[in-house]
Amino acid sequence: MRLIPTPQSVCLSDGVCDPSLVYLATVSSSCPAWLRVQYASCLNENGTIPLTLSCGDDTRNEAYNMTVSSDGVTVQADGPRGAFYALQTWRQLATQGTVPCCAIADKPDLPFRGFYQDVSRGRIPTLDTLKVLVDRLSAWKINSLQLYVEHTHRFREYVGIHDDLGYYTDEDISELDAYCRERCIELIPSLSSFGHLYFLLQSPRYRHLCEMENYTPSIHNWHERLIHHTIDPNNPESFALITSLIAQYLPLFSSNYFNICCDETFDLCKGRNAGGDTTACYATFVSRLAAFLRERGKTTMMWGDIVMQHPETLDTLPEDIVFLNWCYDARGNGLRAEFLEENGRPQIVCPSVHSHKRFVEKIEYSAPNLQNVTRSGLEHGAKGMLITNWGDYGHLCFDEGILYGTALGASVAWNVHGTEETAFEEALAALVYGDAEVIAILRELNRSDELFLESFGYEKALWELTVQFFDNERGVPKDYDRHKADLQKLDLQEKERACAACAARLQELTNTGTIDRRIGETLTLAARGIAVVFGALHAASRDLPYDAAWIDACKAWLAEYKALWFARNQAGEWQRIETFFLKNILGES
Repeated sequence: MRLIPTPQSVCLSDGVCDPSLVYLATVSSSCPAWLRVQYASCLNENGTIPLTLSCGDDTRNEAYNMTVSSDGVTVQADGPRGAFYALQTWRQLATQGTVPCCAIADKPDLPFRGFYQDVSRGRIPTLDTLKVLVDRLSAWKINSLQLYVEHTHRFREYVGIHDDLGYYTDEDISELDAYCRERCIELIPSLSSFGHLYFLLQSPRYRHLCEMENYTPSIHNWHERLIHHTIDPNNPESFALITSLIAQYLPLFSSNYFNICCDETFDLCKGRNAGGDTTACYATFVSRLAAFLRERGKTTMMWGDIVMQHPETLDTLPEDIVFLNWCYDARGNGLRAEFLEENGRPQIVCPSVHSHKRFVEKIEYSAPNLQNVTRSGLEHGAKGMLITNWGDYGHLCFDEGILYGTALGASVAWNVHGTEETAFEEALAALVYGDAEVIAILRELNRSDELFLESFGYEKALWELTVQFFDNERGVPKDYDRHKADLQKLDLQEKERACAACAARLQELTNTGTIDRRIGETLTLAARGIAVVFGALHAASRDLPYDAAWIDACKAWLAEYKALWFARNQAGEWQRIETFFLKNILGES
């Protein structure tokens, strides 16, 4: 039985059930209307095999039991969430033909199973695109979603600051919140409130609140955004500004959580507050924000990296803060979940799909990272797990490029020790990709990153290296000559051909209907983009002119990628991406 996530217990018996003949026969009176509608929508009202739904009113209980026989299906759950997850299991079974007679007893290992979507560093998905994501997450029993917001909401203070990039309105968020609720997903507000305030603190209106006084960006925007944009916590205007943003955002969400982020405050006490006590400065500002939220009945979430780097900070922070303990190392080194456990602090562990700075996720990193971090979280009393999907360097990787990691993360969060790699990949191929060959192609595309680590001893994502190589005057680090010499040692044309072959095969699988068109088109364009970049690196590292055919291929890819971008996203960072290719790579004015 191919299912994502793997249930806790499945007992097979003789016989099969034809899902096309199943109809909703009996529903307990406590079952909410929205859930009845969802059950009815995927069953045959004229069927002959009855499905009996018994649903209690325990709103927090996510367990369910399902019995399938040749002449009937029964679902028993203590609450609507469990009944909803039983429906997701049934939907997956029903897509695979006749359903084996069986008894399923299922419940999650972790009560909090979240997904974190960056909507600030490149792509700003449309509301329709976000709904596609929500449907996918709910099918895999993820129960919370956060959008990483810096400047991409229509706050009063941000009006006139890069409006051309796009943003979400109050109405968008309220609609998304309601959409999530009917799919058992809690939409949790997340807002940069201390560091990572690039657009805000670079604007003339608020530049005086930047910790780094008179700071002028000198490196590429995509890297620049990651550093040097911490707000001055000792300026009274700073607290008033941040709490105004929070107060505008809060009413749009039904969640009782609020993520204030407060990560990577690299500049604290290095500018306007030079010589100050960094721990006191940080803890005081964070504590005031947490108190502001507590007064409004909300529980504070925040990233835990500063506390991990400066453990003495923990004793000065409120005890009710939930720490988002992130770690992207494959083995889980650096997570330190035991530290928060020993200090009695609530935590959620946060691995990554490893798509940042890439065209597609890197499975070799994401798979062990997701598994090891989640297992460590369970061992050390974490409330749950949050899958992170960051958009560093323009967020070239679309959501269809992270399906492996998203599905695996959802599976291990539900059944931490029961997710076996072979069974998972078989289920992923059957239920998501349509063909196991897609996974093999993704691994071949991943080889582009491994190439640099194996050959030169330093780790670079292909797109990250490309940006730094072609923008060497402002790139970080300034190692153009080293990159150029190293690239000359590689057969980059062979890699270009290999990735082009991957793209051709993906296109073929898409055209024949073997794989879902939305997924196929996205992965095909990603593979073509990787091939284009290898062609550019080959020519530029050897001071060769670009081949006319390559120029045509580059421009054709750019035009198609742009069309896909705007079909699913607002403008976001597209102009920067397009300009980078045309100006920095092709050398057009």
